[in-house]
Amino acid sequence: MREMTVSGDFGKALIVSNCIMGTCYTATAAIAYAASGDAVQGFLPDSMPPGPLKSAVSLLLAFHTAVSYLVAGQPLHRALHARCSG
Repeated sequence: MREMTVSGDFGKALIVSNCIMGTCYTATAAIAYAASGDAVQGFLPDSMPPGPLKSAVSLLLAFHTAVSYLVAGQPLHRALHARCSG
């Protein structure tokens, strides 16, 4: 919120981003269950057969996780740095 140009828009940004993410995750789960039924694993990549496509999904998932942690941690690290430096 502190990083935003207009902090008052945080509520709108939060609602829109959560709606988009919720729609994407719901669509992904619905497509997986429509394609495989009850055979779908709790962790969707475990439902994929071994091969290059599963490897690509695993690499993209690792990249997504790393970026998520970096983006979420950036304001915290900036605040900690400012407190320790100043």
